[in-house]
Amino acid sequence: MKEDKFNKKSTPVSIRIPNDILKELDSMAETENIDRISWIRRAIIMSIEHLSEAEIDGAIEDYICLRIDEEELKEITGMKKISDDLKKAREGKITFLQQKSISEGRKDGKNL
Repeated sequence: MKEDKFNKKSTPVSIRIPNDILKELDSMAETENIDRISWIRRAIIMSIEHLSEAEIDGAIEDYICLRIDEEELKEITGMKKISDDLKKAREGKITFLQQKSISEGRKDGKNL
């Protein structure tokens, strides 16, 4: 049976980096008084964390703007319960859209 490659705490990865970028990396690492590999590792981790935060922020916006439902928001964010402020923001969006729809219907001369 094939061993799961993620059972270990870490896995070495080999990448090719252009020399001009490598010089910049060395300069930044030296400025922060850390080695190049530690700097790269930290940059990757920070990038992933930033993407995760952006995904969560996007999911919250999608929930408020009615693009996803409560279950999808919970799945993406790991929330157990949707906070009251998010529910109120979503209800406010629904109310706004309903009022806008009614207003536009009146402008068109339609009976609602």
